[in-house]
Amino acid sequence: MKRPTKTQIKEVAIKTEKVVTSPTFLKLAGVAVGAYLIYKVITKAGDIVTPDAPTNNLDLNDAVVPDPNKTTITESQAKIHAQTLLEASDRYPYGTYDDMILSVFKKINAEDFKMIYKAFGMRLYNDYNSPPESWFWQQLDNYTERNLVYWLRSELSDSKGTEVYNLVKKIVEEAGFTF
Repeated sequence: MKRPTKTQIKEVAIKTEKVVTSPTFLKLAGVAVGAYLIYKVITKAGDIVTPDAPTNNLDLNDAVVPDPNKTTITESQAKIHAQTLLEASDRYPYGTYDDMILSVFKKINAEDFKMIYKAFGMRLYNDYNSPPESWFWQQLDNYTERNLVYWLRSELSDSKGTEVYNLVKKIVEEAGFTF
């Protein structure tokens, strides 16, 4: 392939300058940047904690120590349960799967929950779900690292008074957390 001459490069630069400085291009770019900024401001405003919002978002993994004499599951089972709770809250389409959460909590006690809590760790959350896998879509939302208690409180907030809510609350509070 032949190298472009200085004249050809100059012509392309002049054409590019004309396009970039044209009023239509500048208006479109301004609208796009403005829309993005408005979107970010609105989503940041939604990130403000309200009095009813779960605020237990600290990473307490070092402070949470399950009693090995009272646990009924292994560490690998705790990881499986943590993944199941994540999928029940996030990975499946169309909302929270209370029955999956209930099935986990029927098998565990408060000390087991501490193990699951540690296995879950901190996961990105925007009060609806985890971030999308696409880098582009991740840029258009606000995600904060949250622990399992926060996830459960948020996901089960519409289920107050149900069997799953009552059981989760009981076990989480027995484990020493605020639900």
